[in-house]
Amino acid sequence: MKLLALMATLQPSDYHAVEKFLRSPFFKASDQYVKFFRFLLKHYPELNLEKAEMKAVFMRCFGKAYFSETKFYNVISGLSSQLEQYLVVNMVLENNGRDTGGLFDTLLSRALGERNSGAYFRKKTTDLIDTLNALPAKEIEDYWSIYHLHQQLYFNPDTPKFGFMVEHLTQASEFLDMYYSQAKLRLSAEMKARERILQTRFENSLLDPVMAWSAAAADGEQHPTLAIYCQVIQLYHDGLDQASFHDLLLQFTAQFQQLAKREQQSIIRHLINGGISLISRNAAVEKELLTLYQLAIQENILLDGGRITPQSFVNISNLAGICREFQWAAGFIEQFSPFLEPGARQAAVDLSRAGLCYHQQQLDEAQLLLNAEVFNIPPFDLLSRNLLLKIAFDRFLKYPEGLAFLQAHMKAYERYVQLKPLTADKKQAELNWIKFVRKMTTRKLEQGRFSSQAKQELREKLTALQPIVSKKWLESKMDEL
Repeated sequence: MKLLALMATLQPSDYHAVEKFLRSPFFKASDQYVKFFRFLLKHYPELNLEKAEMKAVFMRCFGKAYFSETKFYNVISGLSSQLEQYLVVNMVLENNGRDTGGLFDTLLSRALGERNSGAYFRKKTTDLIDTLNALPAKEIEDYWSIYHLHQQLYFNPDTPKFGFMVEHLTQASEFLDMYYSQAKLRLSAEMKARERILQTRFENSLLDPVMAWSAAAADGEQHPTLAIYCQVIQLYHDGLDQASFHDLLLQFTAQFQQLAKREQQSIIRHLINGGISLISRNAAVEKELLTLYQLAIQENILLDGGRITPQSFVNISNLAGICREFQWAAGFIEQFSPFLEPGARQAAVDLSRAGLCYHQQQLDEAQLLLNAEVFNIPPFDLLSRNLLLKIAFDRFLKYPEGLAFLQAHMKAYERYVQLKPLTADKKQAELNWIKFVRKMTTRKLEQGRFSSQAKQELREKLTALQPIVSKKWLESKMDEL
């Protein structure tokens, strides 16, 4: 129901403010709204109710004798409407008193113009333009706001259309160009990322002229956001390699503080995705990728809507383990596990800790953390089986009696991959990885200690085997054979 969806957007810190809002006579105060709002939060905080259940809750709150379809509908729809108004009003008031030209000031300027406030409107608007122009790093919305302020100032009936006021016309046009170009480049970068992931192609009109205009506008280190987005898009077009990744990383970190918060977050995600792609192609950029994650955490731009995906959570902790940053990884797990969705939280934490134990060669502890819940949640099902195979192989290298478990797990893992609905490349990569572990196991049993020549032959076979997951791990294990 809409009411429950709206209530789910609220944080505990909102509850008192919502009650004050519901009591405001300006917004049709109703004690019924407050009573039902409190009753729902107290007795049904999970807010997971069907319509029939909501009617039963209504009766428990107000009494069966009070119930009618009309009264039920009026309270539900009225409270929903009030919460919608609260969300909008609260968003505006949160900007009140800021010195950065927020939404409140922008809407106030517009209201003054529409009410023909004359000199006061012009002063308020020009002051706001100056405030926004002075921002060291502008959001896309700042360019949009400056454009609107210039054009509403120029086109206001009380504004004389001659003298210095004409500048507002040209300024409106220039800031509209900046807004459009930056918005276009951001969307185009995302399209290029989706094209690579989804193996598709988007129609993207006017990208070439926008790229050319942006490159010229960014010349001389002006407008770094435009320059970096142009480079991101060009890399997606040309294909990312380790050298170009390093160049973009250097440019991004050098100009990081000049970028608006939202652009920092957007561009760092493109870089992170690029680093992940390079690692999957066996490029050695693990430390650089971990540095990006650490920067995102330091600048409070890692979370998206106050959440982190389980896969990102596991990937970050595993990356820290690969880089031998065990203490940092333990702190990361502790700090960010509350931001995981509840259904996958414990599995993500267990798998992350299992990975850290494995990287420290605590094989028993790592295996104990790979419980049934971890094995049953995609994509943890493959990640956990992959990790368990590494544990089993390492145990076999140390203790020959571990052979039976290793062989049994390889067989079960292989069967699981064959039955799981995966893309052809993904399925083949998993099967090739199991096949190669089996090959190393067999050779180890046959030859005992490997000669340099035997290791080289294995490396050549591994190079020729494509696609395959965990290639770097396989290469590292050859030194232990």
